[in-house]
Parts: sequence; C-alpha cells; structure tokens
Amino acid sequence: MSPRTRSFRDGKRAAGRRLAP
Repeated sequence: MSPRTRSFRDGKRAAGRRLAP
C-alpha cells in the first residue's frame, strides 16, 4: 500500500488521473 498511499497524497495530481478521473 506504499505506492498507493504515497501517490495519493504525494502525487495527488499525478496519481489523480490514474486513481480518480
């Protein structure tokens, strides 16, 4: 869950496109 949690708050805008449209 490291890459998921880290991307969510660390790369919210970067992961936002892949996690949330």
